[in-house]
Amino acid sequence: MTIDEAIHAAIAGGWDFKKAEVGGILTTKAAFIDPVFWESLGKTLGWEALNDVTLHECGRVAWQQMWVNFIDDLAHGKPADEFFQKLTLQ
Repeated sequence: MTIDEAIHAAIAGGWDFKKAEVGGILTTKAAFIDPVFWESLGKTLGWEALNDVTLHECGRVAWQQMWVNFIDDLAHGKPADEFFQKLTLQ
């Protein structure tokens, strides 16, 4: 999945992308720090099915854990697009 596809998936899941616009332009940086982006992306990608496992193992629902995984990847110097390439539509 590309970053653009992830953004469209989050919009399909109910994310209001206008909150991530700066001067009428959608910024990925604003999207990536918006918890509603991640929750909406998770709805579209079916992450709710993983909630029992992630709550038990990590103490977080699946979309929160995916957000943490994304931040961890960035902290280790990986580009954002590399994280999204691992995601697929269910």
